[in-house]
Amino acid sequence: MSRVNGEKTRVLKPPGSPTGTNYLERSFVDLDPQTCYEVFINHWKQIQGVFNKHINTTVFKRSKVSGEEVQTVVNYMNQMMCLLVEEKMPRGGVIGRMLELMIKENMLDKFFVWCSKSGEFLEDLKYEQLKIYEILIAQSKQSVLMHNAILNPLLRVLLACSEFNSERVESRLILLLNQLCVALSKDTTLLEFLFHASPNQGPAKFLIFSLLIPYVHREGRRGQQARDALLLCMAVSSEAETVGKYIAGSTSLCPVLATGLGALYSRLPRKLVIDVDHWHSLTRDDWVKIPELVHFLNSLEFCNAVVQVLYGCFI
Repeated sequence: MSRVNGEKTRVLKPPGSPTGTNYLERSFVDLDPQTCYEVFINHWKQIQGVFNKHINTTVFKRSKVSGEEVQTVVNYMNQMMCLLVEEKMPRGGVIGRMLELMIKENMLDKFFVWCSKSGEFLEDLKYEQLKIYEILIAQSKQSVLMHNAILNPLLRVLLACSEFNSERVESRLILLLNQLCVALSKDTTLLEFLFHASPNQGPAKFLIFSLLIPYVHREGRRGQQARDALLLCMAVSSEAETVGKYIAGSTSLCPVLATGLGALYSRLPRKLVIDVDHWHSLTRDDWVKIPELVHFLNSLEFCNAVVQVLYGCFI
């Protein structure tokens, strides 16, 4: 939530717009390719007009970024993504004109820079950037992750989300990381791009993997998404000895697994209260009623899966 003109309001959602991932305007998809391209260019010009108000000077004046400007930029970016994901790759192996323009203009990096200096709107804009990449990766008809003009700003956004986040940003972050790992499992050629690519600062390698590690022992949906994503990463990485060795020896995965499992073990109840006569063994019906035991067994099962996937890297 942010304050605009003294009133608390959630910017970035135009009145009457639907919620969720499918909030994008899809009225453009029936237009011919030339019209779509012209709309795409026009939207970018409108966004640049807002950017130039604040980036033309050597000092970024945060106070002049208004909620109306933020909403305008995000709405235009959303509509541009709607157009872009519908663009088909032309014959001959070349990329589409809208994707080419996005790369040439370095749009996503400029968007990141503007968002990172937006003051009170920073958290909302983190969320919106994550959502844009989620849509690009999940819905684009063209391969996008091997282009540096898309991959590098994506990594910068992920790095910006590596510390404190609101719950909604954290939820969106884990979902995006999960999608990246799914994309990696479907196209293993992306492993080299994602392993060696790095933002201007921060972890040098495999950022998406490092960002997932803190969530391996998390309860609930987010924890399960993180564990699933890590296993997908490791399954692909096990085929590449260098990457597998890096995961096993140079990330915090093993210490986090060991210390987290130990902590969960210490939380287990010291005795069981069973109200059934002649009880002699612990069945599923018994342990599902003990949240601490469920959490411990889930983490133990994950640790076992990690060892099986990366067995060769540990010996």
